[in-house]
Amino acid sequence: MIRKEHLENFLRLNGIPRTAPEEVVRSVFRTAGWPEEDIDMTISVLQGKEPIDTPKDVAARQLFHSEYRVSPELLSALIGFEICLNQHDVATEPGRKQNNLRRTIWFMSLGALSAVVVTGIVVAALYLALGFQSAS
Repeated sequence: MIRKEHLENFLRLNGIPRTAPEEVVRSVFRTAGWPEEDIDMTISVLQGKEPIDTPKDVAARQLFHSEYRVSPELLSALIGFEICLNQHDVATEPGRKQNNLRRTIWFMSLGALSAVVVTGIVVAALYLALGFQSAS
């Protein structure tokens, strides 16, 4: 969402009064590399009209304020170029759960292996200690 205060500040920093003609304001934003659709919205905001959400605004809001999976079409709308993915290519919740299960199994195996090694060391130490006592 573009705020009027930010736009007026941008114009002020570029030496343009906020009461400047529309063509002067457009040229400043074109020089800064703004897309034409953003410039149109900027002009309407500077004129006091309520800004209309662009498809990118709607897509960004849906992406950051949603718990649902993001479709390739939504990603394309956000980043501005075509993404060739189908729904099966996108990572989903079962994939995360499987990864968590692997991690849990790995840590449990590591813990069991550590317990076996420690038990072996204790048994070996006891055997050597008792073996030296019976020999003396």
